Amino acid sequence: ACTPVAIESITDTTGKALTVPKTSCRRAMSQNTAKTINALLKGVVEDGTGKQAGLQGRDSAGKTGTTDNRYAAWFTGYTPNMAGAVWVGDPAHKRRMFDITIGG
Repeated sequence: ACTPVAIESITDTTGKALTVPKTSCRRAMSQNTAKTINALLKGVVEDGTGKQAGLQGRDSAGKTGTTDNRYAAWFTGYTPNMAGAVWVGDPAHKRRMFDITIGG
């Protein structure tokens, strides 16, 4: 687990480059626990509810989720070097996530 740093570069008012904060990383769980979790979450994208989000020919894993009555849905996934998440929903609970078309 690493602390996030969302800064690529910093300059002062004169244009001089300043030091970007460094991330700090530590082991969050045992290697055996991580392997077990990866095996479970690979199943989600190989033949589970997230199959359409799986990547052909590349290690990937993830987790899908929905709220009660489908007012929100999300997918969080990762590869060995990248992670991402997407959420769609209605915080006001007026539109359920059925028959939704995004981008046409």
